[in-house]
Amino acid sequence: MKKNCLIIVILICLTLSSCYKDDDFVDITQYDVFLLEVTLFYNTTSVNRSYDYDLVYHHTNGFNQIISYGAGFRGPVSDNQNTRFRAVHEYKKVGVTIRPIENVVSYKIKMKELGGFFPDNTSIINIENPITEEVTIMYNFDTDELEIN
Repeated sequence: MKKNCLIIVILICLTLSSCYKDDDFVDITQYDVFLLEVTLFYNTTSVNRSYDYDLVYHHTNGFNQIISYGAGFRGPVSDNQNTRFRAVHEYKKVGVTIRPIENVVSYKIKMKELGGFFPDNTSIINIENPITEEVTIMYNFDTDELEIN
């Protein structure tokens, strides 16, 4: 009986200590927070007065893995645009994938630091483009590069 308990304790210790190394984890809460603003514009002259699109947000977590989480938005067109916001930390890569499904004609993406350390609250991303198919916009804080695929 003692032998079985000892084996169980050893297995638990090995399992808990082998999950990850503390050195591999980065506390991203120490980095500045940015606001990612995604505005989608609709075709208001369409016969079908509804919109449909999916957004997938991407960010790098404390283990240097890009994590993605999505949401779908559908509804009647009551205005020519709709804006969604997401707070992200200034760590490695962040971005968004836009999947237009119905009546989405263009997009505008801005990203500003919350707290406004940039002059006049300047956006580090400020782009506007037409859209007909899925597009992914990723910003790399380490290299200050914007990728659009």
